[in-house]
This record gives sequence, C-alpha cells and structure tokens, in this order.
Amino acid sequence: MITLLTPRVWAEISSAAAECKKPAHVAVAYFGAGGDKLLPLPKGSSLVVDATIHTLAAGATCPLALERIRKTGTDVYSAQHLHAKVFAFDNVAFIGSANASGRSQITLLEAVLQVDSEGVIASVRAFVESISVTKLSAVDLAELATYYRPPKVKPSAPSPQQRKYSTLLMALTQEQGGSRATQVQPPKAVWEHYFGIKVGREKLPTLSLINEATVPVVETRRQVVEHHHNYTIELAGAELPRPAILQVRRIGHNTYSYYVLRPGDARFSTTKELLERIPNPLRQSGRLWVLV
Repeated sequence: MITLLTPRVWAEISSAAAECKKPAHVAVAYFGAGGDKLLPLPKGSSLVVDATIHTLAAGATCPLALERIRKTGTDVYSAQHLHAKVFAFDNVAFIGSANASGRSQITLLEAVLQVDSEGVIASVRAFVESISVTKLSAVDLAELATYYRPPKVKPSAPSPQQRKYSTLLMALTQEQGGSRATQVQPPKAVWEHYFGIKVGREKLPTLSLINEATVPVVETRRQVVEHHHNYTIELAGAELPRPAILQVRRIGHNTYSYYVLRPGDARFSTTKELLERIPNPLRQSGRLWVLV
C-alpha cells in the first residue's frame, strides 16, 4: 500500500521510528538541532546525512544532534552531495522531501510517500548501506561542531513585494450574519499584510474584483468600507452556505481575482487541509487564513 502524506509528515515518521524494534536505515540530507528527537532510532541503526563543512556553516546539519543520536547506538555517516530523504523501518518506508528539521516539521510544505512494500523497504535499506562509507566518530563530530552556525531563518511577515507572488486562502464565516454573508470582513492582518491597506487610514481604496467562477468572467469595482474598527468588502459569490474558502490572487494595483471554494469542488478538501495545517505567524485568533 502506498499513502501520500502532506503537508505535515513528521507525526507518522517519528511514530514509525519510535515503534521500530530492528535497526533502521535512514538517509536524510539535513539533520537539524532537533533531529534526534524527530528520529528516535533504535540501537544499531544507520543514519547518513550531509555533514559537510559548508552545510554545517549554514546551520542545515547540527553536529551536536548527531552526537546525541550516536550516543544512543546509531552509526552516523556523512555523504557529500546527499540530497535524499528516505527512511526504512521494520514494516514501512518513507520516501519524499522531508529533512529532519524543525522547519520541515512545522513550516515547510512536505510530500512523502509511506510504503509498506517489502521490496521497497529492502531497496531503501540497500541504498542507505551503499552510501554508509564515511563513519563519524565522537572526535569527528566534536571537531565538526566548531564549524556549525545556528540557522538564521525565522518566521516573518511577507515583504510588500512578495504579496504580488502570493495567494491568500481564507475561511469564510458569517461574521456579518446570514443575510449579509457577501460582506466579507478579513482580519486586520490580512488587510495590512496582503492587501497592503493599513487599518486606520482616512481614505479607503476601491478594489477591482474578478470572480473566476463566473462565465464569462466578470470584473466589478467595490469600495472598501469601515465597519466596527475593521474593513469590509462586498464579494459576489461569497453567499451561504458554509463552509467555504476564499482564494485571492493579486493581479495588479488594487486589482484581484478570486474564487470561492466549496465542498463540491475537487480542490476543497486539500485546500482546507492546507488552511488548517500550514502555520501562520501573522494569525492571532479567529478566522483561519494563510498566504501560500
């Protein structure tokens, strides 16, 4: 059986590692500061990573985490140019995009195949064994630790330039009541960080809105309106019922195309999962929204 895991994958990988009774075989390019917690490997396992000096200097692989997992009985190897992310446990293998890092666990959009085929599991083990050449000792890891620099990547608000190349996904609610469901009131952070409209300014713009669901496509102009210390915009197609998800893309100055996704749409369930599972450092509470 083959199962696609996305966008969050580490609950399944970590669980399989913890339940593993026989030695595991893992090749994962980057092993972050918490990699040993993500991969609680049994004694006798083989772990191959990219522990080259330039990778350590960039903070992608952490020698201290490798030393901790080595002390539990895992043999640690380094392979130059490694980019694979494969994991073979007792009865399951994982093959995909996920590095053993905090960013992979909580921030990045990952896709991993979970496979229970004995042949695939054996192939993963054979691949890992084939590149298990440069074994790292405690002395090696202590020396490599002098080259390590913690990564500088931190969650932050998107730059104004990035708004042009991002899509807003936002759950539609009934904050205005059922009879006024088309009067959508995004959170202040959405107005400021996506639409570029600072809440509290005196003059509010008129937006050109293109509803992609209409045939032919119709463009309307709607004034942004102040309502209870926040702003509201009228969106045709945002009527009841709920649940519904609004997808918005900026295509020009104060011009946006949008589409309202509903449970009958083929993309609704996967979009809903993205909305629920992608972390959003700008969201404080209430309505779900994210920029992708």
